Amino acid sequence: AVQRDITEQVAAEQAVLDSERRYRLLVIALTEGVILQDVHGTLLQMNASAERILNIQIGANGRQNPEALPWKIVDEYGEPLNGDALPSARAVISKQPVLDQVLGLLRPNGVTTWIMVSAQPLFRTDEPQPYAVVSTIYDITEQEAAERQLDAYARQERLLTEITRVTVEQTNFSEMLQTLADRLAELLGADGAYISLWDEVT
Repeated sequence: AVQRDITEQVAAEQAVLDSERRYRLLVIALTEGVILQDVHGTLLQMNASAERILNIQIGANGRQNPEALPWKIVDEYGEPLNGDALPSARAVISKQPVLDQVLGLLRPNGVTTWIMVSAQPLFRTDEPQPYAVVSTIYDITEQEAAERQLDAYARQERLLTEITRVTVEQTNFSEMLQTLADRLAELLGADGAYISLWDEVT
């Protein structure tokens, strides 16, 4: 009976180890990044995809202080974000998942990597407060660049249409010139523009 109990225990422990090994291999193989943080934001673990996307590696002690990371975090409009606005912090505070938040990682060389982040708080049994948070991240830099380019094209088309309409419909010459100058400034991304008229001297 004792031998049977030990055999069953060993088999159960081996099953747990095999399950953990399969899980680790699955996480390693994922193309999206997976990050584990404590409730204070310290990076505890991440898979290879997360290291590639973030261009960092967890230190030898398996922890990384977020304040030491080599980039600044901005929102989808390029505005800086404080710690409480990050998906992982929001998930911990709200105790609810935070899905599909777009963030920019502004690196010291001026290059921005755009990512989409979802965060899920983790709870221990019978404990109301989360003890950690797991996040998934996707590199959407190329997608973001394409969308911004399309937005730029649409904006240029709108301004050119407005310029054409004003030249056709506006009867007040001075107002037409002012409107054209304003739209040209928008089109060129300038703070302002002016149009000069002169008579050709023969």
